Amino acid sequence: MLMEEPERVYTREQLLRSLRGDHIHVAIRTIDAHVRRLRKELKVFGGPDVIRTVRGVGYAYSHE
Repeated sequence: MLMEEPERVYTREQLLRSLRGDHIHVAIRTIDAHVRRLRKELKVFGGPDVIRTVRGVGYAYSHE
């Protein structure tokens, strides 16, 4: 989802809704945990940190 529109900021709610739909209730901060884990994995394999955090809003893919 993030890579479909680089630099577009998605809220945590938008990201959750795209992953699970509207019928399953999950804590909104779950997204933060998954992003943290993804960043850690990218670092292990030498990949750049391409996920930009927009404080108080959500996340965006940044290819720079």
